[in-house]
Amino acid sequence: MPCWLWVDKFTFAILLFIEFKVVLIGNVWQLTSLSRFRLYFASLLTITFSSGFLQKTIFDTRLYPGLTGFQVDFNKASLYR
Repeated sequence: MPCWLWVDKFTFAILLFIEFKVVLIGNVWQLTSLSRFRLYFASLLTITFSSGFLQKTIFDTRLYPGLTGFQVDFNKASLYR
């Protein structure tokens, strides 16, 4: 039985802001998509665990164009488009 993490839209928006600020401040625009995803995923796990959310959600696609859902399984992570 998979264990899902749930993050509300407000937290999701904050996570995106944090990711873009880290990329901007660190001047690491050369990061590959995979590296950027890993950075975002690490931030997601850190903030989610500290907030104590443990459920499942599909995000509003207006927050991230092209993104239809984000789910975290503790065995694998995937970004749906």
